[in-house]
Amino acid sequence: WQYGETVYPVGSEMPAATSDMTFTAQYGEKMVAKVGETEYATLEAAVNEANGQTVTLINNTAEDLPVNGTLNLDLNGKKVSGATYVNGTLNIVGSGELDTMYIYGKVNVSANVVLNGELFVQGTESAKAELNLTNATVTLKKLGNETVGEAELAGYAVLKLQNSTFHVDNKETTKYFCVGSYCDLYFDAGSKLIVDTQRSMKFATDGSLSIYVDIDGMAAGDTSLIYVAYENGFHQDVSIAYL
Repeated sequence: WQYGETVYPVGSEMPAATSDMTFTAQYGEKMVAKVGETEYATLEAAVNEANGQTVTLINNTAEDLPVNGTLNLDLNGKKVSGATYVNGTLNIVGSGELDTMYIYGKVNVSANVVLNGELFVQGTESAKAELNLTNATVTLKKLGNETVGEAELAGYAVLKLQNSTFHVDNKETTKYFCVGSYCDLYFDAGSKLIVDTQRSMKFATDGSLSIYVDIDGMAAGDTSLIYVAYENGFHQDVSIAYL
């Protein structure tokens, strides 16, 4: 079935129909992704056959995307409407849209990506989860009419920006950009962290947060370009290092 530009593979969850919605029956299979020149009817099928090659979307698709090994994904201007679960390594090399993303492994982004919904990054003491942006822009927006549009580095998580922008664009919601225990934030001179919500940033009280800054000419101890606000003052567990 197809609604608008999105293909719903057999067995996937479809939106609740209303009187003003038109679904189109697809006779035969409409392909949604390809590996090399071979096309597949589902993203899952393409991922299973990738064997280290890049999976490229050729149509929007509504299905979850579990990543347990290493996956190179070119969104190719398309959208995946479904949750992405990363336990392995996901390399996003082409721009497009994804819905809610849960990162327990590593995500490397070298493209412009819109995330609709929630970003949740959670690692462990022995293996931190990572979201790394290189020459990229990631913009987090709320999903449809939902109020969820929260970015949360829940604990043992890394956000690294290299000539990149991470934009939490949720001014219509009361959600936080939340940084939890034992997280690391890395920025270089060409990067921006933009938090545009009603509640701005929230830092957890348990654990520690380290901010690493690579800006030529900044002397150690100079906090003129960085201000970390935590309710009534500077959070004692926040440290700033200069690379």
